[in-house]
Amino acid sequence: MNRIKHLDHLGNEVLNYQGEEWRAVPEFIMYEASTAGRIRKIMLHNTKLVKQTINPQGFPIVRMTQRGSQKTKAVKHIIAMTWPSNTSLGDNVKNKDGDKLNCKASNLERYSYFEERTIKSASKAEITKYVKTATKEQLADLCSFIFKSQQR
Repeated sequence: MNRIKHLDHLGNEVLNYQGEEWRAVPEFIMYEASTAGRIRKIMLHNTKLVKQTINPQGFPIVRMTQRGSQKTKAVKHIIAMTWPSNTSLGDNVKNKDGDKLNCKASNLERYSYFEERTIKSASKAEITKYVKTATKEQLADLCSFIFKSQQR
């Protein structure tokens, strides 16, 4: 990807990838996420890229501050939340190409627990635990999955 310099909304010079777009991160009003998998903090007089580190599982993570408390989030979850690419209601995010470091919006896909594991292979205890903690959207996703499975 080619890098292009331009001025941000405050007149500061910023280095962007060609075709990279930025959008506000839901739930974190002082941050923006890009289609290239980068996170930046919007400050009073400039913007600053947030440093990404690698967690023990090998995924990039960032620390974000909101209302005085610091939260650590996986970059792929922030990008998927900011740039939704499919209609799955799942809370899980996977890298399409299998590369944990490739958090570009085009490489991420949301999925539900039951899209990854079939109902037959999940134990009764696992299903019961999931159903007890699931949101209405997740339960609707589960019902849709079961219905599709029965039609095959």
